[in-house]
Amino acid sequence: MFDLSSDTFQTLWAQHPLPAQTFHYGTAGFRSPHGSLDGVAFRVGVLAALRAQHLATNVGVCVTASHNGHQDNGLKIIEGNGEMLEIDWEEHATTIANLRTPETLSTLLAAIWPTTYHPECSVIVGHDTRPSGPSLVQAILDGCRSVGQAALDLGLRTTPELHFAVRESNLPAAPPIQELPSLYYTRMLSAFRSLAPACGGLHVDCANGVGTGLLQRLEASVHCVPFNTNTADCLLLNHQCGADYVQKEQRCPANTPLPEPGARYASLDGDADRLVYFIPTDIPDACQLIDGDKILTLWCKFFQAQLACLALPLIIGVVQTAYANGASTQMLRGMGLQVEIVPTGVKHLHPRAKRFDIGVYFEANGHGTALFSHQFTSALAAYKPTSPEQATALARLQACQQLLHPTVGDAIADLLMCEACLAILQWDVEKFVSLYTDLPSRQLKVSFENHTRIKTVWDETKVTQPASMQAEIDKCVSMYEGARAFVRPSGTEPAVRIYAEASNQVEADALALDLKKMLEGVKL
Repeated sequence: MFDLSSDTFQTLWAQHPLPAQTFHYGTAGFRSPHGSLDGVAFRVGVLAALRAQHLATNVGVCVTASHNGHQDNGLKIIEGNGEMLEIDWEEHATTIANLRTPETLSTLLAAIWPTTYHPECSVIVGHDTRPSGPSLVQAILDGCRSVGQAALDLGLRTTPELHFAVRESNLPAAPPIQELPSLYYTRMLSAFRSLAPACGGLHVDCANGVGTGLLQRLEASVHCVPFNTNTADCLLLNHQCGADYVQKEQRCPANTPLPEPGARYASLDGDADRLVYFIPTDIPDACQLIDGDKILTLWCKFFQAQLACLALPLIIGVVQTAYANGASTQMLRGMGLQVEIVPTGVKHLHPRAKRFDIGVYFEANGHGTALFSHQFTSALAAYKPTSPEQATALARLQACQQLLHPTVGDAIADLLMCEACLAILQWDVEKFVSLYTDLPSRQLKVSFENHTRIKTVWDETKVTQPASMQAEIDKCVSMYEGARAFVRPSGTEPAVRIYAEASNQVEADALALDLKKMLEGVKL
């Protein structure tokens, strides 16, 4: 049990003061310039201890700012099942992160700390390649130690790797926690090998981030060529490279190899939880983007083909956000799939995908995975193939369950899934990119100190506050034929994000700029 009057607690608390700002737990956890996060990291250690004791499981803390530059960092809690922090606990997280005296923390913990202590539970911590990572990890460990909570530092890990470790550590007969990163790698590679042979001709932009090490280990087995692998120079992390850069700018990452006939090009982000493909064009640095919407569509084509072979009446459902290109949603519905639109963020996509036998979710930015229901698993286990084709389809679907991450988007597992789908369907990258023609779109953001004062409906497609803002948006949209647009407060930074879609790129760009100008004139 904790004793906040102890010398240990008092000493550690004094070492990790808070800066003069308020922190909010959002989609990305706590994210800020790294210099402001030491005191928050200590309190996140306390929060993680509290969550571990409430759940009576191991939990995790991931130290990363994903696709942001090296100057930022972030702190995310991982639940015992490997998923994101329960939405109901985000308020506790925000409260604890902003407590400025031991007395206020003591009062709060006395009210909500469980009466039964679970000494077997640990807080598992990992970080990406940012230089600020190790010191923030130490602050988290101090927070755990201050309340008597066991904790373990797994060191340099991708975000999906850490989620995997937390989930697996809580399963019956789990191996020692230190062995779980090795299990993550071997299980993923084994599943891929049973799905399809490596094809070669794959170039992967690693964003100079933490995914580099895993890609380099996979290089020989998958016949891929990693580039942007300099993790020693923090200035290069996500700089003109990475999935976010390619998707937002629709430009090739720095150091892209010269185009080769039949070659495929993919890009991870800095913590390896996002994936996009791209095709270099004849225009210098320009590319054709193959984003999360098209990756999702490829997977659904593959799943439909395997289920048709088995004649199993299982339901494939798709979960997207308002950022999904309109052409994508139209095609998926035309394939006979159920499509649901939810707010941005894994915390909304993931639970909705659980409702289907195969629930596939992706954001356009390349973050996604597929989930498989208990009914799906049972149906496969009971299935008796009557032909070699059915035996193959059955084995493929079972391998997908092993390959794909069950709790978060995993850029490396998703990359291997895409390569397997392309090989099995016998598609080249041109067929991949031509699944449908994207409606031209443009994304912008406007810095806003009070961005959270902008409120939207549940799926984020309409603004509800300020009351007059949606009418202004509708007026802008009405100026362009066949257009749609929305604005929403960012969940990761003090900014408002703009999405505009129109029948041609000139009008999509113009609509986005109209909305930007409108927002810049708003006072909140």
